Amino acid sequence: MKPVNRPRIGQKIADVSSEGGGLVAKMSLWLQQYLVQVGRNPTNTVASQVVGASPYTYTNAGDFDVDVLLSGGTVSSIEFSRDGISFLPVGAGMIRLNPGDAVRVAYTLAPTLILIPR
Repeated sequence: MKPVNRPRIGQKIADVSSEGGGLVAKMSLWLQQYLVQVGRNPTNTVASQVVGASPYTYTNAGDFDVDVLLSGGTVSSIEFSRDGISFLPVGAGMIRLNPGDAVRVAYTLAPTLILIPR
């Protein structure tokens, strides 16, 4: 399917009408394609990530959110970054990463890093 160009600012992406006692939205072709492609997770597979040398940084390079679960090992710090430069300390547990977010882990004994797609 050939992608449709993104609408211009101010251009309608749906027509809303009243039919049968309710509202009906008739989406443009662009909006239909956008909803199919964006925000959908192509996989539901929980996967382990190989942890590299300490401090290890994992960046969510996907197009969807992912939860990161750290377990085991001897971890001295866990930090979160939205810009890849400034890291903020976080506690243990599950960390939600939007696309482009990163988590950095310092350790003496490597933990298991599990990725749970959203």
